[in-house]
Amino acid sequence: DDHVLFTRKLKGASAQLFAKGCESYLETAMQQCFDAPDELPVWCGLSPQQRMKLMVELMVGLLCEEEPLEDIQTEQHFVAYMTIWRLLRTRMEVEMDIEGDAGYHDVDISEQLDAIRESCPSEDASEGQVRRKRTQAEKDEQERAMAIQSKLASRQKKKIAKNIEKGTEKFANDDNKLNPEGKDDSIAEDELTYCTDAHLFEGGPSPQHSRAHLRPTEVESASLYYTFKWRLLCDDAFQEEEDTSRYYFTPLKILNFNWKLNDLDDQVPRWYDALKILFIYNGVINYDAIMQRDMITLHFGELDDATYANPKHHQRILDVTKTTKQWRTSFDESHVDNTDFFKRQ
Repeated sequence: DDHVLFTRKLKGASAQLFAKGCESYLETAMQQCFDAPDELPVWCGLSPQQRMKLMVELMVGLLCEEEPLEDIQTEQHFVAYMTIWRLLRTRMEVEMDIEGDAGYHDVDISEQLDAIRESCPSEDASEGQVRRKRTQAEKDEQERAMAIQSKLASRQKKKIAKNIEKGTEKFANDDNKLNPEGKDDSIAEDELTYCTDAHLFEGGPSPQHSRAHLRPTEVESASLYYTFKWRLLCDDAFQEEEDTSRYYFTPLKILNFNWKLNDLDDQVPRWYDALKILFIYNGVINYDAIMQRDMITLHFGELDDATYANPKHHQRILDVTKTTKQWRTSFDESHVDNTDFFKRQ
């Protein structure tokens, strides 16, 4: 049934991870700061009040057992779900980036961090995938390409704006006009429809004794716990995934890493792919319906200069603009005073 987007409730550690993600989102949304990932352009175009309302409804729908799933079977709630996935990825990225930075801790935890790193299981699975530093010539070439894209994008934005004002419904799809400096049209969709997993499972599962050894708790050491908070929450959720789904055939419980891993500098961070499997392929969302309704193409992928510079993306830009306007208009007409939602929180 392509009308069913969410197939079941979240439970256990996955529910806790999702709840913490929603709480973190609502905190940032109340400050109107970093609550709209660039990769989700329609979501970015909604008002803060509308985004918060959708997120609260999604949180209730997926976490409260007595609430019906029917109330959140909308495209808008699906995009809210995707927002939490991207937020958790960002939280882990920041967490790994500042790990060990003394300026973020009230007490000295350097010795505990050293012990945890030394006890981390082998990272052989990522060997050979560390990023190579770019040469100055490569940096200069990238800056040149970005400058060209920026000029093309500026010109195309004006053209698209005029077409929108005229009420244009469709852009001519002329592949011969593709800009060689433009973005490949498959990049955004591939990030969700393609997942390499060899680096996640090769070498066998991480030993359970390593997972338990030196595991911090918020009560015993808050500074140490918050250094690994998001990875601890994700790791717990992964360990409850003992079964496969119709979309993915390897249980996350046998991942070859645990909460101690910091692979931010790897070309293919294992945390990112594992989190993608948990959110996209574990059976909570109806992946077939998402693909049949072409939601990924519309909603996922930043509208940056490279996108505007490539005529092949202009129809999507038009569709994003129209969808954003429709969603905002519908919400604004039913909420005369949008500030009232903030006042009641």
